[in-house]
Amino acid sequence: MRKAVAGVLAVFMCLFIFTGCFNDRTLEQIVTPQNIADAKKMAMDQPEFAKLFRDVDVEFNGNNATCKYYLKEVFNSSELIVIKSRIETCGYEKQIIELKNKIEKESGIRPEKLTYEFYTNGGQIITTIEG
Repeated sequence: MRKAVAGVLAVFMCLFIFTGCFNDRTLEQIVTPQNIADAKKMAMDQPEFAKLFRDVDVEFNGNNATCKYYLKEVFNSSELIVIKSRIETCGYEKQIIELKNKIEKESGIRPEKLTYEFYTNGGQIITTIEG
């Protein structure tokens, strides 16, 4: 699972490639809906990602960003406990710090908070990782 989400980090960075430095603006102001749609398409085109997730969404609120990952398969409650444990022990906190650094480098704006949210196929939250 971590490998699939790590692949999305590169896609997430595509949101900022053409934005330039806008130090007086927020991430929410510089990322367009088309940037988000393109990043989602790129994520879904990655086989490792598409194997695990049915969708990804990226939301911005000022300088806060949230990546929402929706599992493709339906799992029972005991399987979800295992999935939650794996997500929470994969080291996403370090990945979030690295991503915040990359976003700052590309956009000139450091995210205040970056959150990964993982959901079941039906939209029930499994766990949240933030930094």
